[in-house]
Amino acid sequence: MGRGLSQQQNDILDSLPWLTDGMDCKEAPTTREIIDILGLDYTPSNRASVSRAKSRLQARGLILHVWGFDWGSQRTGYARATPEQVEARKDAQAAFMATHARNKE
Repeated sequence: MGRGLSQQQNDILDSLPWLTDGMDCKEAPTTREIIDILGLDYTPSNRASVSRAKSRLQARGLILHVWGFDWGSQRTGYARATPEQVEARKDAQAAFMATHARNKE
């Protein structure tokens, strides 16, 4: 992870909105929408390539999932995030898991 971002990763970051409080899942583009924004054909290889690039951006703490429900089905998208937002999300997930583990006992 010591190297810079690829052109595709930079393009993905440029296509994503910044994460804001109260952001709705409809405001965060899905993988399919990112592929459309980038002007790529929706093929299995492009989907895999964009998916890998998103995973690497998420591992670096540059993007986060935004999820919710749209017409009764779950929808997930992605948004750019600051390091503070990434840490806050990790802390919230850890607190949730700790609570869930206590409730299971």
